[in-house]
Amino acid sequence: MRVLLAFLALGLPAAAAASAPTGGHSARHDYVLGRYAASDDQLGLASRLFDDAQRRDPAAPALRRRAFDLAVAAGDRPRATALAAELNAAASGKAGPEVAMITLVDAVLRRDWPAVDVARGGLKDAGFVVVVAPVVEAWARFGRGDRDGALARLDPANFTGFPRGYVAEQRAHMLAAIGRWPEAAKLYAEIRVGSPPGINFARQGE
Repeated sequence: MRVLLAFLALGLPAAAAASAPTGGHSARHDYVLGRYAASDDQLGLASRLFDDAQRRDPAAPALRRRAFDLAVAAGDRPRATALAAELNAAASGKAGPEVAMITLVDAVLRRDWPAVDVARGGLKDAGFVVVVAPVVEAWARFGRGDRDGALARLDPANFTGFPRGYVAEQRAHMLAAIGRWPEAAKLYAEIRVGSPPGINFARQGE
């Protein structure tokens, strides 16, 4: 209701939100259209509008973070990556673990391993780092050609509780990626029945 009243106050028909241009307007105009687009599940459009609003009103940096969150929710990786770079620049690389994760994904896809190492540092305060950190480190080693080191990092025996299952699954993927099919199949089967191994088999089968 508040969004609709805001549209009436601006003298704009609600239907204009879906096709409204993102240029030539005030920050308030883009903000209101962004709110409406978000409420209508047009997340990509809402992200662009919030970002435009922030550009017109640099004193409101929270709008860029809102644009980033919506870009992630909409699955718009290029835009989320660009906004993550802006947020990191504004926060001297300390924009939070969610931003670090998007930066990390981009670095991995570009196979920029030094950038991966930097982005990993931004995850240290995240609750999910207990799972993400070893997996990312292992795949970064794998990408650099250190297969033995990568597999050793994904040894389920070094983990307890729910992280063990995630680590075991990633290990199985890695074994499959290098053609060690019998080991990968065995591990996939153990994961499926909910009993990832508790032994150290980093060099098994070699």
